[in-house]
Amino acid sequence: MTLHRLLLCLPVLLLAACDVPSQDCPANASWQDATCACDAGVFGEIAWNGEAELYEGECVTPLEMAVRTGDPSYVDSAAPILEEALVALDAAEGTWGGLLRDIYNGDIVRYVPSLWSQLVFANSLESNTTLVLGSEAGNPLAAIGRAGGARYAAFGVDLLTSFADGFNSDFDAPFRRTLSWTMTGEVSSSLPGSASVGIVGMGGGEGNAQAWATDRGWDAAVCTADQYAPCMAGLDLLIVGAAGGDDNVSAFESAYADALAAGTPVLFLHTETWATSAFGDAALAPLDLSYGGYGGNYWDEDHADWDNVDDMLGGGGSITSLRALVQHFVAGDYDFD
Repeated sequence: MTLHRLLLCLPVLLLAACDVPSQDCPANASWQDATCACDAGVFGEIAWNGEAELYEGECVTPLEMAVRTGDPSYVDSAAPILEEALVALDAAEGTWGGLLRDIYNGDIVRYVPSLWSQLVFANSLESNTTLVLGSEAGNPLAAIGRAGGARYAAFGVDLLTSFADGFNSDFDAPFRRTLSWTMTGEVSSSLPGSASVGIVGMGGGEGNAQAWATDRGWDAAVCTADQYAPCMAGLDLLIVGAAGGDDNVSAFESAYADALAAGTPVLFLHTETWATSAFGDAALAPLDLSYGGYGGNYWDEDHADWDNVDDMLGGGGSITSLRALVQHFVAGDYDFD
């Protein structure tokens, strides 16, 4: 018997032979009467499985029960909700704030998609964040994130065509670092020396995407609807636009799901000016991203012109805005109930 097991057994040595498991208790549980049990105020049961030598079951907090069941009566005040919200925001800031600082590397954040562009909303603190925030109207102009094992970046404009036309040169270096992270998981100013690239739904920007890839020495192929599955398999990068056609959405969705499951990096470039498309929706939805409303960026003509990334992060975005909202609720300084 180990010393740990002996100490656990001391309280009951005079009553019975001791055979108390030594494994630590699960979350929200503790040792009670020489066994592991859920703490007071939580829901659930756990039991020791001697054959597997582990505890089975779980102990669920009232907040988690409310989330799982949709029944708010499990939570008797707003405090635990606000506390967990701030914890989640801190975690998101740690994950995404550090990545964005690496991507911009002290550079200015200057990005002009023009009025002929869409917005790209990042809809999950855990999965993604705004990559480019407009400095005029505070709109999300690009996003970055993960979908399972696949990394991705999404822009509300065909950025490769913009580069080819001589625009957005100030964003060239941040774009390369973004693409480096998307393809390798590491932020670098250098892109891989070789890569296999598939191009889907790029419409009029197809040639610019292919030329940009081949200029880097990469093998680039345009994927047609009848060859989506084989063409999109085993790629180092999948470039996706919104001009694939409504009739091809179903075939695309199937091959796209397989590509994401395989961890294929994705670069989404919106190709339909301020309009949206079913094909674009199909490309964005599995990434927990979505377009803006009707007209996209047409009326706001939003663009980014920040001195550095910290100015951009302080200027808004989902994490900063949500934190301000939650902190006001914590302080109770709104003048309404």
